[in-house]
Amino acid sequence: MQKPWETNGVIRRILTLNWVDIDVLLVNTVKNTVFIKGDLRFKGRLIQDDDEPAVIEKLEKIEGMIMDVDGIEHLRWELKDWRVEEGKWKTAQNTRD
Repeated sequence: MQKPWETNGVIRRILTLNWVDIDVLLVNTVKNTVFIKGDLRFKGRLIQDDDEPAVIEKLEKIEGMIMDVDGIEHLRWELKDWRVEEGKWKTAQNTRD
């Protein structure tokens, strides 16, 4: 099993490979759970931050890649503008309070 800082590095690489701006996110691993907190933004022009279907597709891909990392059993997102509700990604303004 990897040390938490090694797992964090793997997660940061996954995010970077998917054009996520990791400068505005905090990645932390505790035991078998990865926490990703902050403001979701993308670098480059492949994904526009306001293109909901493209962002959702990318988030689902990232989740799958992270869950494939050895030793990771849980993933907790705490993003400023995005939430998972009933297993589906939605913008914060489209979620119920």
